[in-house]
Amino acid sequence: MRTTHTYAILEVKPEIYDEVKRLLQAADYHHAFHKDGADEVIDMTGIALQAKKFLPYPPGMQAESQRIHREYNRLVAEQRAGAKNGPEVVKLTDEAAAKHIILVPGGENL
Repeated sequence: MRTTHTYAILEVKPEIYDEVKRLLQAADYHHAFHKDGADEVIDMTGIALQAKKFLPYPPGMQAESQRIHREYNRLVAEQRAGAKNGPEVVKLTDEAAAKHIILVPGGENL
């Protein structure tokens, strides 16, 4: 951490900086951005951070994700055995996308 005459500069990962910047710009806090030499800094005087509590799934969504993953695994196993079930796979992946479910290996166990 480096200290100036008005604030301490805490270096964070670019991803964190970019997220804070995006949120402040969306809230029209453009006055919070300054240059410190060649680098940009965010003067967060009067701004507090709070951790957002994320639930892994909305209520009832875990069971739905597990169901879709099991169905997907079944369709893939059928394809490996020679089934031509492409339209069913597309329908299921479209359903998963509409529900913001990302199909991942082992997802039925999450």
